Parts: sequence; C-alpha cells; structure tokens
Amino acid sequence: MDFQAGATRVVSFQDASPEPWAGVTAKTAAWVRRESSGELIAFSVNCTHLGCPVRWIADSALFMCPCHGGVYYADGEVAAGPPPKPLPRYPVRTRAGRVEVRTSPFRSRPPDGPMMGLLQRAWLWLDDRSQLSRTVWPVLTHLVPKDAGWWYVFGSATLCAFLAQVASGVALALSYLPAADQAYASLQFISDTAAFGGFLRGCTTGALER
Repeated sequence: MDFQAGATRVVSFQDASPEPWAGVTAKTAAWVRRESSGELIAFSVNCTHLGCPVRWIADSALFMCPCHGGVYYADGEVAAGPPPKPLPRYPVRTRAGRVEVRTSPFRSRPPDGPMMGLLQRAWLWLDDRSQLSRTVWPVLTHLVPKDAGWWYVFGSATLCAFLAQVASGVALALSYLPAADQAYASLQFISDTAAFGGFLRGCTTGALER
C-alpha cells in the first residue's frame, strides 16, 4: 500500500493474538498516516469511549465516531464528545518495503523525552527477537474467576513473593558491606538513611528493624 505524505488511510489486518473464540472480531484495523517528515503514525480504529470504529474526515482533518459523537484531532487528542482519552497509538515501522503495525501491547501516548523513546526502542528490539510480549502479556491480562480459591493463585503468589525476595535482596546487596569493621555501620545506613532501606530490610528479614 502506497502511503503519500499527509494522507491518512485505513489498514485492515488480523489480530496477532485473538482469543480462540474471537471469530470475525479478530479482524481489526488501524488508521495510518505518513507525516511530511516521512514518519509513519498509526492510530487505533476504535473510539476510547465504547470502542466504536472511528472515521477519518479528510476535509476537516478530524477522526469522528458516528455512534456517540466523539471527535478527535488529527494527532489523536480528544476534540469533543464523550471519549475519556486520546486515540491509542500503535508502534509502526517500515521493513523491507512493508509497513508493519505492532498491535499488542501498545501505548496510549508516545513516550515522553529521549530516554523513554530509547527505552521503548530497546524493548521493541528485544521483543522482536524474543517474543516476550506474546508470552508475558496473556499471563498479565488473564482474568481470575470470581470463585477461584487459594490453590488457583498459589503458584502466582509464590512467584511474586520469590521475585520480591530477589529484588529486595539485590538492592540490599548493593549497599551492604560484609567486612567485619563495616557490616554494622552499613546496616545502620540501610535502616536509617537509605531511601526505603527499612522497608527493603523488612521484605528480606520479615520485620522492619531500626
């Protein structure tokens, strides 16, 4: 598909991670625009109010939801109506002459500042090669049944407790000095001076110590 500068076009595609029962609802779309600078921007086709598909009105340079009157500016920001937030943006890139839109997970807004942009590019580079999001995202978004008992979540709870122990242990190891003449002083520093030091000691030892 040819994307001319300044043109906004709808692109249809199959959801990369639909539920087994999704059926035709797995077919979705995005609005893609090529800016005058050559950058591609992709917006979700669904209104943030109730998920109705929005239309691009070229003459007005607006996205409009015909169902409930939601209106968005060309940059996705809310112009009028009931939408509570801007249109979500999808990461998009061009590779081997093809436009690729990443649909899950996505950010509602572009990253703020060069550091966030660098971190996002690093994550996309890593995820493109490891497919971590396809493994982790379904686990994070899995809905626990209302009648679930303790045994249903025992594994997840144990994993969270283990990760908390590992993270707090690593943080303490960065400040603790095991030398005979400095060990007690370093513990005092962790408990009384370091930010969240007492809390980290509590996570590791089971009780906050002063």
